[in-house]
Amino acid sequence: MNYNNCFRQEEGFCRLQISEATAMTPDPFLLSDDTDDDVTETVHECAELSYVAFTTPTNTMFCGETLSSKAGDMVPGALTSAPGDSFLVGLRTLTADLGEDMLTGFNLNYKQVACP
Repeated sequence: MNYNNCFRQEEGFCRLQISEATAMTPDPFLLSDDTDDDVTETVHECAELSYVAFTTPTNTMFCGETLSSKAGDMVPGALTSAPGDSFLVGLRTLTADLGEDMLTGFNLNYKQVACP
């Protein structure tokens, strides 16, 4: 799969924020098999895996087991889009990952952030 979710920007809001849902079962963020035991992969490694595409000031791809802005984080965090960026959240999955029993995909919360 390769698609984008587009959010209509409301008046007075300049950025989009995403975070893992609080549900514990199934895991709210588990994309691609984590082959080198890092919890969150680097951008370069995500390009070879299934990932969520979301442009922040420091990153554009998120994969692995935790949605976070830093590779290796075990605690999920909210990610906020770069100022002036589009309100898009994309997904790319690999055919090889679709048959994996342990991969649950993602369940995200979305909210718009007011302009300063």
